[in-house]
Amino acid sequence: GASGESLLKAPALPQAVEDRQSGGMNAVIAATGVYAPPDSITNDELVGRIYDGRYRITELVGSGGCGGVYLAQQQPLERAVALKVLRPELAANATVVLRFQQEARAIAALSSPHTVRLIDFGVAEDGQLYMVMEYLRGESLRDLISRVGPLSPATTVRLLSQVADSLSEAHTRGIIHRDIKPENLFVSWLHQDQPHVRVLDFGVARVAGDAGLSLSLTATGTMLGSPAYMAPEQALADQAKIGPATDVYAMGVVAFE
Repeated sequence: GASGESLLKAPALPQAVEDRQSGGMNAVIAATGVYAPPDSITNDELVGRIYDGRYRITELVGSGGCGGVYLAQQQPLERAVALKVLRPELAANATVVLRFQQEARAIAALSSPHTVRLIDFGVAEDGQLYMVMEYLRGESLRDLISRVGPLSPATTVRLLSQVADSLSEAHTRGIIHRDIKPENLFVSWLHQDQPHVRVLDFGVARVAGDAGLSLSLTATGTMLGSPAYMAPEQALADQAKIGPATDVYAMGVVAFE
């Protein structure tokens, strides 16, 4: 525990500061829930374009089953943002489109400083759906644990109390994340050695205000989430029992890990 604590405050900080100052791509855009190491990705036809008249795409930094994630510059501010674009061939898949829209609505409803921030959402001139989020530099909690080993109880409490702040607001608004795990918790350093955590990826969240939509997206008997962090009711796909406690259970697993 002590070694993890010292590593968290020493080697991690200079790298985070270096990334923040240089615009380095070590911290990739985990904010969108789509991640791949930059070295494994080749740029595609969107790179270099001004997307939807507002976002100059500079690099493809992540890809997944639903689309790509790009580093872009918001025009005319020249602000770095994370642009997540739904793959064109999925535009006809009503379930995928509805889930993409619901993810954006869920994030837009939240204002906790510990929840990833949505900047924009729309349909581009080519008909592709996209969402724009803040560009984060740092590393996922999964990468932090892998790099420094077990963290001290004090550090664990400090990190997870911030996660609890995000989830508390979400639960108050009827949003259940359903996929809390180290990969979806992003750690950056805003003030020297003080870690700042943001909850990411609301792609499988359940939103109470969209009862009909949530029901159509989560059929009875369908299990969504990551098995190692699932509460019993989630593993059993008992949708009626899934609630705030489901996310709290996952937090407990992360705390133990």
